[in-house]
Amino acid sequence: VLIYGRRLNPKKEDVLPGDLIQFENVVIQWKDKKGTYTETMAHHTAIVYHINGPQDFEIAHQNTSSWGKKVGVSNFRLDRVKKGKVIIYRPIEK
Repeated sequence: VLIYGRRLNPKKEDVLPGDLIQFENVVIQWKDKKGTYTETMAHHTAIVYHINGPQDFEIAHQNTSSWGKKVGVSNFRLDRVKKGKVIIYRPIEK
């Protein structure tokens, strides 16, 4: 497991832009009027780009099926995680 700084507890602390998210064997599921969707992230790292609300973030990341090697921004909601580990870190000075 990679460590990028101080580990946060998102239930007790605010997540801020610039925080790092490490995904390990994560399965995300959600439904809308068009259907049910599932995403998986076996081993992936992202940066919190914008806060939409509690547990609702825009994340910047690359090496995805949508953007390849280019950096893209997508929505991520903690309440949609069904399986796996999501670890959020606050960068700290050495």
